[in-house]
This record gives sequence, C-alpha cells and structure tokens, in this order.
Amino acid sequence: MWQTWAYAGAVVVLLLVNWRYQLLRRGFDSIVRPKNRDSTTSLYWLFVAGLIVLVAVLGLALYLEAWRSGNDLTLGTFGDFVGGVVNPVLTFLTFMGLLITILLQQKGLADAKNGAKEATFFEMLNLHNSIVNAMDVHRKDREVMHGRDCFRYFAKQIKEGYDNSLNPTERQKALDGHEALWTDFSGDLAHYYRYLYNLIRFIDENFDDRMRYIRILRALISNDELVVLFYNGLTDRADKFKAYMERFALLDNLPPNRLFHPTHQTFYAPGAFHEA
Repeated sequence: MWQTWAYAGAVVVLLLVNWRYQLLRRGFDSIVRPKNRDSTTSLYWLFVAGLIVLVAVLGLALYLEAWRSGNDLTLGTFGDFVGGVVNPVLTFLTFMGLLITILLQQKGLADAKNGAKEATFFEMLNLHNSIVNAMDVHRKDREVMHGRDCFRYFAKQIKEGYDNSLNPTERQKALDGHEALWTDFSGDLAHYYRYLYNLIRFIDENFDDRMRYIRILRALISNDELVVLFYNGLTDRADKFKAYMERFALLDNLPPNRLFHPTHQTFYAPGAFHEA
C-alpha cells in the first residue's frame, strides 16, 4: 500500500514543481521557439530525459514485479508487465513528437510568410526612393532641381506662402503656405504623399514590431521632407496621414527650428515628435 501512496505523492510533487516553475512550458518553448533558432540542444535533452524516464520505469517495474511475485518471477510475466507499462509511455512520446513536428512546420510557414512581407517592405522602400529621385523642379533661367533637392525648394515655397498670408491665425497662415505649394506641384506631391501613406499603412497592417520598420523609414526622410510633411498634415486631405504621423512619431527627427513659428508644434499631438 505504501508504494501506491509514494507514487501518488511523487506525481503530486512533480505537478506542483512544474506549476510553480513552468518547466514543461519552458522546455516546450525551447524546442518550438528557440532563442538562437536552433533546437538541437533542446531535442538532445528531451532525448536524455525520455531515456532516463524509460530506465526509471523499467527499474521500478522490475522492483515492483519482483516484490509482488517473490521467487515466482519469470521472464514471461515480467515482459508482459513491462510491455503494459512502457508501451503507453512510448505512445505518448510518439504523439508529442508528432505535435512538435506539426508546430515546427507551422512556425516555418509563418517565418516564410514574414520573410515575404519583409521583402515586400524593402521593395516598397526602394520604390519610394525612386519616386523621390524622379522628382524635378524647373525654374526659369535657373538650374533644374532633382530628387530630394526639390524638397528644399518646396519648403521655401511653403514659407513664402506663409509669410505672404493675410490670415490672422498661425494655423491658417500655415495652411495657406502649403496651399501655395500645392497649387503648383500637386501632381508630384500627391503621388509622393499617397505612396508614403500606403507604405506606413503596409507596416501597420503586416508587422508586429512596427516601430522597427518605421525607424528604417524615418532614417530615409530628410529634414526638408519632414517640413513639407508637417504642413501637409494640417490639411483636411491628410487627416489619416496625420494620425499615422502622431502614432508612429514620424516627425521625431524634425528640428524644432525648422518650423515657421514655435506655436506650430502644438498643431500635432506630442507623439508625433517623440517615440513613446
């Protein structure tokens, strides 16, 4: 009778230890989601643990059967007893191996899908740079401006429109400044704004670690572009874009002295300038 209570007690202790320290969960995660992307070590220790359990069960079975049978122990009865004990254990381990295989396959498919999304992101990033590089500004009797140099000119145009505005409020003067630019360059700018918005939307809808990709994008946006994006975000056309700018701190790299008036910073939520 004491053997039964000892066995039950051992099982209860093992369950409590596992509940407290999550040993099985950690071991399972180390196989399915290894930190170094290599499950070899975890599988090796799983094999060792299984071998130890198997030897322990065989030893316990031998002891119990010898104790129960006394001097009448035979190989036939011992083999039947061991088979009845070990076969369920081996069946359980086989079933667990099948589940782990399925989970690893699912993880492999998920990783492949994430890899495809990341490749799409970098392709979109290259296309965004191509859109910027394809821009040009033709000025009378002056050299043609290309690529990101255009945004230096765009920022100056917004400033001129702002300075020439007769509206009394700073917000309306800022809107007048961008409208002065929009009137002459809406063709190029609309394409630029739409594509950048959809690039950020793609990041938002396809990645869990969104800020990692937003930081890559932010690193490619010049200060002159940030000035233009800032004043475009004040327009009714850019309501959704402005929400993304505030959510992902798209203006994090914008120097405050590039704004036309210190109060303009209040036109955006603080999250637009500082990453949370």
